[in-house]
Amino acid sequence: MTKSTYKKVALVIAVAAALAAALSLTLGVPYIYTLIGLAAWPVLGQIVTADDDLPGGWSNPDGTTPYSWRPFLVSVAVLASLISLAVAFPLLRSIGGS
Repeated sequence: MTKSTYKKVALVIAVAAALAAALSLTLGVPYIYTLIGLAAWPVLGQIVTADDDLPGGWSNPDGTTPYSWRPFLVSVAVLASLISLAVAFPLLRSIGGS
């Protein structure tokens, strides 16, 4: 990875941590629920816009570009991992909440 990629990843992690802390302090939302919400956002976005990327869609009118499944599957795997952690370890559901 390049230096700019590391900076972008660090920025995303910092924003996620700040959002989790802010939601925990103001609304009493546990950290794991904030992370699940942040992981669900791109999954839902990719589901909603999938028809645009498929052949004949807005972004792929001639059907020559294959649909990129890898980012979607990675997003689903991250979301599934966070949900399974929250289910398997009930203690995680109390960390960060009021």
